Amino acid sequence: DVIVHGRIDLVVRGGDDVVSIVDLKSNRRAQAEEFTDTQLRLYALGYEALTGTLPQRTEIWELDDLTEHVSDVDRVVIDELRVLVRDVAGRIRGGDFAPNPEPTRCAACAVRSVCTARIDTMTLSDGSGVIRVGKV
Repeated sequence: DVIVHGRIDLVVRGGDDVVSIVDLKSNRRAQAEEFTDTQLRLYALGYEALTGTLPQRTEIWELDDLTEHVSDVDRVVIDELRVLVRDVAGRIRGGDFAPNPEPTRCAACAVRSVCTARIDTMTLSDGSGVIRVGKV
């Protein structure tokens, strides 16, 4: 078994019995759209584990501009995510943490402070107007 911790913001059952998993977002909590999509799919997996049924939709409610982004839940995509989660969990349990450092990814990584493969970058100016970015 794999346990993924997270918290669904809202589950809505519409008058047509369509169940939606809703995530509330604001600019203060901005994250990459791809990450949010994966997050909502994980929530759909969790909802299915708890209830035995898959929700029909995921929704992102943007609080700053009062917009909604609605997506249908695709069984094939959810099943692929389930396989990926099991694979990642197996790799974690097996200690398979092959680093894949890249400056942008490393800069935003939550475990950067303990990673020996991290790339720390700084921008230097040599006075000539040339800016160099290098490993610290």
